[in-house]
Amino acid sequence: MADSLCSAVVEVDCRPGRAREVADELARDPRAFTIDHVAGIGDLIVGVDTDDLAAMSEFVDGRLGRMPGVSGIRCHFVTGLLAEAGGWRLDLLDPAQQNRLRRATTVVGTRGRTLTPTDRAIVAALHTDGRVGNASLARQLSMSPATVRRRVEALTASGCLVLRCELARATAGWPVTAVYWCSAPAHALARIGDRLRQRPETRTCVALAGPRNVLLVSCLHSVADVRRLECELNETVPELLVHDRSIAYRTIKLYGHILDDHGRRVATVPVSAG
Repeated sequence: MADSLCSAVVEVDCRPGRAREVADELARDPRAFTIDHVAGIGDLIVGVDTDDLAAMSEFVDGRLGRMPGVSGIRCHFVTGLLAEAGGWRLDLLDPAQQNRLRRATTVVGTRGRTLTPTDRAIVAALHTDGRVGNASLARQLSMSPATVRRRVEALTASGCLVLRCELARATAGWPVTAVYWCSAPAHALARIGDRLRQRPETRTCVALAGPRNVLLVSCLHSVADVRRLECELNETVPELLVHDRSIAYRTIKLYGHILDDHGRRVATVPVSAG
């Protein structure tokens, strides 16, 4: 989530038997960057990025509100990022490897800078294939390799381009995704984020506007761990009150990548705020 964007977590209620249809249609929309089909109060939890509040209104009311399979919508604006998915670790790299990677991706600028059309083209191409080399990317975009290299280095250094390695979680031993809707005092959010980042289960945690002002997404080994983690959070983060919890049947889309039933990528819709 870039600071210049308007981001929200949207709960979507679907008519019986229509959740997969709605999710598949939403997956083609570049504004909906992540979609989980969950067992809980809502049927879908959708991460949405738009350029501003008016664009978010158009997406929620104009896009979602007109879909025949949708029966209810609740939009929660993101007010802060407490734990970012790119920080999730499996601890498979040794300390030397981790240090080399950390030095290569150090952010020296500020997030939220205005992207040029060329920047956006580079980001979209790398989103589709993060392994593409500078020479191939230059041919694809009709630019010189030197220009592409400078642009990629600048985007990475400023934090506008972030390197992440995603994996099929079930294959890696983390088949269960749990979503906890919580609340906490505003003054304690930074401290709570620090504690949650230390837990291996924490995938993403954001601050929201509303009475349930914290959303925690965790990757777990089993369904039984949903209750275990909540009990441990009660002990270690007592200021965090869990109001509701959902378990994802599956993740349909993960930051622009459409996944199959086994969590493997089958297509990509580069994220683009509208």
